[in-house]
Amino acid sequence: VDAPWPEVLERWSRETGKKIWFPEFMDIFDIDFREAIRFDVSFMFDVKVIEETNNFRIVSDGEGKTIKYWKNLTGIPQPLEYKIKGKEDWLKCKNRLVPSLDRIGISLYGEYETGGDKVTKKVGFDQVLKKYKEARKDKYMVMAVLEPYEATMGKLGDENLLIKLVEDPEMVKDMFKTYTNMMIDTCKMLFSEGVKPNGIFLGGDIAYNHGMLFSPATYRELLMPFHKQICNFFKENKMPVIY
Repeated sequence: VDAPWPEVLERWSRETGKKIWFPEFMDIFDIDFREAIRFDVSFMFDVKVIEETNNFRIVSDGEGKTIKYWKNLTGIPQPLEYKIKGKEDWLKCKNRLVPSLDRIGISLYGEYETGGDKVTKKVGFDQVLKKYKEARKDKYMVMAVLEPYEATMGKLGDENLLIKLVEDPEMVKDMFKTYTNMMIDTCKMLFSEGVKPNGIFLGGDIAYNHGMLFSPATYRELLMPFHKQICNFFKENKMPVIY
């Protein structure tokens, strides 16, 4: 599997004189992953555009955070302010993490949404079901799921989460637990509708190129139990997990 950013396909098209779309890229290289079931891990606040220019778009997203997306340039968006700053904010928002089929989407694996374009669009579950039934059966369908650290990082921010691991580990553990239970319960609803991927792509940045972002001891104490819970759940449902 591979997933080029839009600039790669634009250059390819320019140099060959033939427009290459993302699905064609997947066909040319016979990519094993095709469709991916998506999972909205957010608080599901209404998404609103705060400011828009020719170069960027500032949005209040589903997590309630303010984030800046570049236009016509693929890259990691810039968070400006996070909704959750401490325990009081968390307790106010916690009850929004409820299981729901509205959290489920489906698209080609590797189709990045980097411009904040999908501000108000939400695909209904009936459309997810339709795309699932139409998906190629000779390809591998994954469900792309964020593990708890990554999902929590989107609510607290990188730096704040690392500080809370030390200063308020019980709050962080509660955030990990709430997310994990919500995700598993949503998957149970999804599977009961007959939608079952071939496997799970569980992703999260808990390390960089020189090692982990926190100690192995912290990992074992706070995060590993939830990784085990998640992997055991999918294994019980006969789905291999790529972590």
